[in-house]
Amino acid sequence: MEIAPSFNGMSAHKRREVLIADGSLVQEGSCYIFSKDVEFDSPSGACDVVLGRASNGWTEWKDVQGMTLDELMRKPDVTSTVTT
Repeated sequence: MEIAPSFNGMSAHKRREVLIADGSLVQEGSCYIFSKDVEFDSPSGACDVVLGRASNGWTEWKDVQGMTLDELMRKPDVTSTVTT
């Protein structure tokens, strides 16, 4: 739920605030969860909103086996569910 100080003023921070205000991101315990599907233009943009800091979504998003999105996209025969 907390954000990095450097996140203030970033476009992802503004989007996160909009998603909270419109009910797309709702507090559940000590974190936010999405209440509905939200589309992003890039994996990093989605990751920034989720983590509350600048990030590289290609290396931060991992499947249940620990493979990054970058690794999965280079190996299209691998089937998996991506999680953070």
